[in-house]
Amino acid sequence: MEHETHPQPTSPVNPYWPPQMPAEESKPALYNKFMQAGLEGRNQIGFYLATTALAMGGYILGQVPFLFIAVMAIKKKYVSIYDPDVNSKLLNPEIIHQPPWLVLALTLFIFVVAMAGLWIGVKYIQRKKFLSIITGHRTFRRERFITGFLLWGGLMAAVFGVNMWLNPDTVVNSFNLSQFIPSFLVAVLLLPIQTWFEEFYMRGNLLQGFAQATKSPVWAILITSLLFAALHMANPEAAKYGRLTVLPQYLLPAIMFGVITVLDEGLELAMGMHLINNLFGATVITSADSAIQSSTIWRNTGPMNMAAENISYIIIMTVVIAFLWWRYKWKADKLYRWY
Repeated sequence: MEHETHPQPTSPVNPYWPPQMPAEESKPALYNKFMQAGLEGRNQIGFYLATTALAMGGYILGQVPFLFIAVMAIKKKYVSIYDPDVNSKLLNPEIIHQPPWLVLALTLFIFVVAMAGLWIGVKYIQRKKFLSIITGHRTFRRERFITGFLLWGGLMAAVFGVNMWLNPDTVVNSFNLSQFIPSFLVAVLLLPIQTWFEEFYMRGNLLQGFAQATKSPVWAILITSLLFAALHMANPEAAKYGRLTVLPQYLLPAIMFGVITVLDEGLELAMGMHLINNLFGATVITSADSAIQSSTIWRNTGPMNMAAENISYIIIMTVVIAFLWWRYKWKADKLYRWY
């Protein structure tokens, strides 16, 4: 017996079936490449706080080796814990009877551990490529770094020459080859980590985070610059001359580095400028009030003239930004435009 087959009923095509899931709305790219790079990974406030905790935890842990020589100096009564200048004296190699290179190495080691904490936080907590907090470009721009290094170094050398000419009695030769060589090697090896930690954390990770929160690069620059200056108020010169007096010494360069970073869409210029700034202070000239103590070629024995230094900072900053703006044809709207 043959089975009769019946054709399947047909129905008109339903244009609404199957239901279409709404396509994810594509977000427009940000106007600034450095801000765009900051969108990578996990950017909720909790992840930024976790990265900060790791970086600051590393900063605290890194101080342990220095505490050994600090405790030794106090036990031998080189320094009294009741001395109002105890912090600056503990950083002075002559007072605590330690070689300058050792004091410099232990001071800078703090930032080695802090950098490790920052790297772990960015890579594994926030799940970002570390390059994303350094530049908005595909690769690190070495030419920018070298330009910043040479430009700022040349201006510092010029200002130092003028200072020597105007104040020949306060700038004395302190060169000691046997102490200078190890201090120089320590500075070359560890100062990049110290300066770049500050750049990566402050004007890299935090600047991008605050920019996302405020949708304003300008506000991000101001917030991170104030934080940068506030953290440096624990330095010896702040305790001696007063925090409000010393504040522009850190706030003005921080604002300049932040503006340059946003306009140039990367940290490379600021990294070069910050590095030569600290290298100059660790190898060419220092003073008893400086946070960086090492064996240098010259030593400033006179008091710091804060008013003159602040004015010179403003002049140098104006020259630097004007020159770089002309050279790289920056656009001012990168400072405030989001999309």
